Amino acid sequence: MAIGELNQAATQHVNPGQLFPCLSKREAVMSSRIEGTHTTLQEAFVGSGIEEEDPDRHEVLNYELALQLGIQAMGKGRSLGFPLIKELHVRLLSGVRGRNKKPGAYREAQVLLGSGHAIESARFVPPPPTAILGCLEELQAWMSRPIEDMHQLVRIALTHYQFETIHPFEDGNGRIGRLLIALQFLSEGLVKVPLLFVSPYLEARREDYYQALFRVSSEGAFNPWIEFFLAGVKTSAKETTTKISAIESLLREYASKVAAAKRSHQPLRLVDYLRATPFLTIPDATEVLEVSSTVARNTVKALVDLEILEPTGFQRMSSRKGVNPDYYYCPRLWEIVSS
Repeated sequence: MAIGELNQAATQHVNPGQLFPCLSKREAVMSSRIEGTHTTLQEAFVGSGIEEEDPDRHEVLNYELALQLGIQAMGKGRSLGFPLIKELHVRLLSGVRGRNKKPGAYREAQVLLGSGHAIESARFVPPPPTAILGCLEELQAWMSRPIEDMHQLVRIALTHYQFETIHPFEDGNGRIGRLLIALQFLSEGLVKVPLLFVSPYLEARREDYYQALFRVSSEGAFNPWIEFFLAGVKTSAKETTTKISAIESLLREYASKVAAAKRSHQPLRLVDYLRATPFLTIPDATEVLEVSSTVARNTVKALVDLEILEPTGFQRMSSRKGVNPDYYYCPRLWEIVSS
């Protein structure tokens, strides 16, 4: 029911895909944070699409790009299989920590989880390298078979557990496993628009998340893991539905405000663009509106005058010498997105 409400909220709008960049950034930040990065959601928005020195921010950006790559590939008819997942792994580790750990290739060494170097003290020991391919082939066949005896959500929960158990790559397994969850929601036909992400829920309950996965291996506690996962899906779906409704209500209010001020159509177009991000610069507005920088600056100023946008006080770092445009943001939209 929660997923159905989310689908209804998403498809009520002309272009629900506009919401994807805004909502997927939170997924990228939180999934990466589970692995130890410290990038904030604000830093993810400000750094979007820019070459950054900050390795944490670069990892978050790679997660976004890998997610987009997976969605685009599936939109072109590719199945969600391990050839695609290996491509996403390459994108995830491109130019960041882990880039020297054979991106896109299965590991060739034994790994130990939760220990130093002694297998006797390891909390969990994934399969040896020689067993990885066979394990993945069996998982792929199970993921692809028609479901007769379980719900798709249960299959997604078990797929995530099994992927993390196999631990096929030297690095990035956790992030790829959570990417797989988001993509399975699509491949299983549960969502019509890729707006359902569970990493914020998992990050907020990191220890419970790890413990629930570990208990499947150590105790055969499948049901507690499935129940934990389903609670995350339900909570995430409801929270996203609430965010979508709040965003659309706010933007309708702003559109009415612009219309009442008898502004040109350009401010309305920029209000519509805010679905994708609460932050923008004059160059962003120039590109979105396809106008001169002067017209874009005047359009942004019109939204500032209407108290829709405010200057942030910080700048985008640019590779072009001497070009560091100021950021503007929509405070009320940011409050919705960041909560």
